[in-house]
Amino acid sequence: MKGSLCKMRREALGTAQNLKTSSEFELNEDLLTMSDKSSFLLFDEIYGGKRALGFSSAEGKNILKSNEEFFLDGTFKSCPMQFKQVFTIHTDIGSSDEVTNVLPVAYLLLEDKTKSTYVKVFSTMKRLGWSPKKIKIDFEAALQEALDDVFPEADLSGCI
Repeated sequence: MKGSLCKMRREALGTAQNLKTSSEFELNEDLLTMSDKSSFLLFDEIYGGKRALGFSSAEGKNILKSNEEFFLDGTFKSCPMQFKQVFTIHTDIGSSDEVTNVLPVAYLLLEDKTKSTYVKVFSTMKRLGWSPKKIKIDFEAALQEALDDVFPEADLSGCI
């Protein structure tokens, strides 16, 4: 059922290509343009033959630059087959005792989950103005080591 719905959606969007690799994955400018005419694309980089894509709204890009505490997580189930994981960056934008207000501000498509890929992606994001002070992550060694390398001043903590 899920496969049929996904196929119908791809056909409706005109994206029903049978792509084998991330290099064949074409970005449609119409789908990358937000209603305010800003670009949803954060970066499109090739690192050692592997492609990484980053996406964020204009507001998300501003939040990445201004907030200090972030929550990072990767998922593998809901990912285009040309990539290994969808990696998300979340931040708290005004939670209280009554309401939790944590929202995703960036989405990354990565071909693997190696330290070298994380270092390259986070270095790109650092050049774009991301400088977190506190980061909460799951207990993934490659991710922790990469964050320590790129953001040595950040306070890393684990969560389940």
